Amino acid sequence: MCGIAGLAGVADRRSIEAMTRALAHRGPDGEGYFFSRDPQLAFGHRRLAVIDIAGGNQPMWNEDGSVAVIFNGEIYNHEELRAELVRMGHAFASDHSDTEVLVHGWEQWRDALPERLNGMFAFAIWDAREQSVFLARDRFGEKPLYYSLKGGVLSFASELSALALSPTVGGAIDRLALKKFFAYGYIPSPHTLLADCRKLPAGHHLRFDLRSCKASLKCYWSFTLQEDESIQDRDEPRLVEELQGHLSRTVQRRLIGDVPLGFFLSGGIDSSTVLAFAVGKRVTTGADGCHSAIVLWDSFRQ
Repeated sequence: MCGIAGLAGVADRRSIEAMTRALAHRGPDGEGYFFSRDPQLAFGHRRLAVIDIAGGNQPMWNEDGSVAVIFNGEIYNHEELRAELVRMGHAFASDHSDTEVLVHGWEQWRDALPERLNGMFAFAIWDAREQSVFLARDRFGEKPLYYSLKGGVLSFASELSALALSPTVGGAIDRLALKKFFAYGYIPSPHTLLADCRKLPAGHHLRFDLRSCKASLKCYWSFTLQEDESIQDRDEPRLVEELQGHLSRTVQRRLIGDVPLGFFLSGGIDSSTVLAFAVGKRVTTGADGCHSAIVLWDSFRQ
């Protein structure tokens, strides 16, 4: 878990430092900034170091300093994307940073980058050539990202408490969002409790042009259920094998990292399933956790 914050259209050092430090609990391992007066831009990042501990500080730049990224999350297919980008001629400074894949991925694919990512992410990219800021959030919205467009300024942050410290936001309450909270027990996207602030919806990206001070929001992915009426009872063994394959590949992708891994195990089907497919792969558990995982694994084998 990391924290990102930014301002585009104003470069208020005091504000971006306050916004970033409000996210310190999300990233205890490092703090990084970028400021520009022409154009008016400020990025802040708090880091929880998981991959490329020594070389993964942010903001991270490309070779000529024209593209920068601040990133919260993890890209599970970064090794495959890195290999593809190297074949296309991109030169990497790190040997295994998933963050750097975003920098070169933006150079290669621009707005289509999020569609190629397998992971949980919220990130912001500054493109000096295009004079634009690009925000993106993962398909199911695992990683949070809030933003405000007010007075020709884009403000964004991983949490509302940080966004409230933007010079254009403040702490006014959105009364409609408050009504929705009392009606539903939560505030549905894209509303937030703060006036003039929005959640970037899951599966969306936003581009902000600093020259025109205009923003465009686009959905790049949405979830739909499609019933397959061709499935028969006799297909069950094949489907079980297919499910096991998907689970195995999915869990193994999530075990990458340069630090020890841990699990929150409730004993239910979901957490036990994950642990069952992870046991023996760099995972150390207590007796209860292993027992739960082994029981579930036996049930899958049967």
